[in-house]
Amino acid sequence: MARYRMVVMSNPVPGREDEFERWYQEVHLPELVALDGFVSAQRYSREMILGSAQSWPHMAIYEIESDDIEAAIGGLVTVAEAGDLTMSEAIDTAATSAAVFRACGPAVTRTG
Repeated sequence: MARYRMVVMSNPVPGREDEFERWYQEVHLPELVALDGFVSAQRYSREMILGSAQSWPHMAIYEIESDDIEAAIGGLVTVAEAGDLTMSEAIDTAATSAAVFRACGPAVTRTG
């Protein structure tokens, strides 16, 4: 089975950071991991900026395993369009970016 990562970069609405944090961790991640092909999800908060590129303060990485990535993402889109995902007004959806990446080789780890 092929392995993918969906990376989502996001911002909370100013003044609603705590609500954003709770919703993302307690509601959104579990809802997505319940979808076919989605096997794990983890959130990250920016620690530092390297260089001068644009950077979002929050990132989520979803691990997807599927022989048909279009069907897995299509399932997500279908659920979202049907209104079956619990969304929060605490996320700035206009400033959110998402992309799906395919593993290009095995992970390289330090030995010794």
